[in-house]
Amino acid sequence: MYVSKLYAGTVNDYAMLKKEFPPAIHWFENKEVRVDLGFQGFATEYRCRCLRIPHKRKRVAKGLCNKLTPEQVAYTKTYAA
Repeated sequence: MYVSKLYAGTVNDYAMLKKEFPPAIHWFENKEVRVDLGFQGFATEYRCRCLRIPHKRKRVAKGLCNKLTPEQVAYTKTYAA
């Protein structure tokens, strides 16, 4: 677990992470990382041994189903909670 320094105002969590841990350095290469849905671009900018991020329901047109599969729900409850 990492707790960052205090930031004044409204600062996005992912922006704070990128400022404190620049993506050019492989900070998490040998780590298992658990993040919430606010870190959607993490996998493209950082290398890590294992990334645990919950599944997100997709936006769909009105009247269509956007529910997660039972496997996605189980993964989110088990690994990303």
